[in-house]
Amino acid sequence: MDAKSEILLENYLFKDSKKSIVYIYDEPRKGAMPCSLRYRTISTDDVNNISKLEIELITGRTHQIRAQLAHIAHPIVGDGKYGREEINKKAGYRFQALWASETAIPLKSGLFYGEDVKAAQTGSERLKMTLYGGEEYMQIISKPDFR
Repeated sequence: MDAKSEILLENYLFKDSKKSIVYIYDEPRKGAMPCSLRYRTISTDDVNNISKLEIELITGRTHQIRAQLAHIAHPIVGDGKYGREEINKKAGYRFQALWASETAIPLKSGLFYGEDVKAAQTGSERLKMTLYGGEEYMQIISKPDFR
C-alpha cells in the first residue's frame, strides 16, 4: 500500500450464503449490493510487504473489508478465506489481523441506557456519547494490541 494514502473503495458485493463467501465486482450485477469503505495507510513494512490500515466502513456488508481488500490484491494477513496462505505462513499469522478500534452503536436500539453504559466501560476502553445526524450513538473506543 502507498504510504500515507487515503483511498475510497466503491464496489458491488454479492453474498453466496450456501458457500459462505462473498464476491466483489466493479460494476453492478444482479443480486449484488453496493459496498463502500475508506482506508488510510498508517504504516508500511517493506521487508514483509505488510501495511497497517485504518478503515472506515461506509456500508457494513458481510465480509466486506476482507473481500474488498482482497479484490484490490491486498488481502488481510492471516485471512484463510480471502487471503493467501503462503503470505500468512511467511508472516506467521494463523488468524485474521483485523481489529476494531472504534464501534458506534445506536442508542435508540434500546440495548444500552444509563447505568448499562457506565458498567460497560473497561480499563482499555472508553465510552462517549456522540450525535450523528441527530441520533445519539454510544461509541466504544479501544486501543487494540497490534503486533
